[in-house]
Amino acid sequence: MIPDVEVRTYAGRILCLRLKGVFKAIMYFRKQKKSLIKNFMILNESTTGEVSIIEIDGRLDTTNYGQLEKVVLDYIAKGNIKILVDCSKMDYVSSSGLRIFLMALKKIMGLNGKFVLCGLQESIREIFDISGFTSIFKIFETQEDALAGM
Repeated sequence: MIPDVEVRTYAGRILCLRLKGVFKAIMYFRKQKKSLIKNFMILNESTTGEVSIIEIDGRLDTTNYGQLEKVVLDYIAKGNIKILVDCSKMDYVSSSGLRIFLMALKKIMGLNGKFVLCGLQESIREIFDISGFTSIFKIFETQEDALAGM
């Protein structure tokens, strides 16, 4: 197995991979397990200055939202209150995923921190528009724009 990768499974299916600075693992799993990739989420975590960056690859839904919630709450507990979530590779979000984004925003704003999103695909942006989240969240086109706006 690839080092520094936490794999979460349910009923024999891979639901989530939490990467600790190992971007190559994403490409490995895409090549080796292509049929499994379509129904789960990969989280890639990194840091730039004081900003914690979480990249979501795949689906954020009821089967795996708890993983993102745990990562965000861990950052907050450690005092990391500048969080950027890159959604450029996220291809689906359920109401459970939206709830995690809203929970994180409220907690971090209460601590005078910043929680921003970037790279929303058109279908995801439409969900954010319909739910009214585009007026609540700061949303940027790219990671670079988001980092500059923090």
